[in-house]
Amino acid sequence: MRSALAEQPTGLLPERPRLTKKQIEFLHLYTASPFMPLQEMCRQVGIQPGHVAKWKKNSPGFQVALDVEHRRSQVVSNMSRKTVMRGLLEAIDMAKDQRQPAGMISGWKEIGRMCGFYEPERREVVLSMDSTKLVEEMKGLTKERLMLLANEQDALDAEFEVVTD
Repeated sequence: MRSALAEQPTGLLPERPRLTKKQIEFLHLYTASPFMPLQEMCRQVGIQPGHVAKWKKNSPGFQVALDVEHRRSQVVSNMSRKTVMRGLLEAIDMAKDQRQPAGMISGWKEIGRMCGFYEPERREVVLSMDSTKLVEEMKGLTKERLMLLANEQDALDAEFEVVTD
């Protein structure tokens, strides 16, 4: 894959790392019109939307530049999570005053989404062969003691795999 690195414009954003010409074009368009749909931005720059997803995942320089642009636009628009949360709470109060339960529910859903309450909680415990002492201790515990330990950790759902030697 050919990568054409472009010269960085001085004075625009000094923290921005070296990016390809297409990445710079995309960031300029993203900065100029942040509310434009992603597909339209990609069409104007001449890339596929999948490229942006790959850049976000695989290009640390693009991630940094996108974060810088995002923070800059937050400062310019005076927008923060706190401001959005305050607006949602006001909208919920208005829906409550107008007796619109659907509006209240959708507002609370959005607040829950912002707070990350809909994200699954995942914990993973990995035992390796190096921890044979711990495995032997666990084998020596009674079922009642194991159940007490499991209840102390607030385990909601667990998957396990029995590995035989």
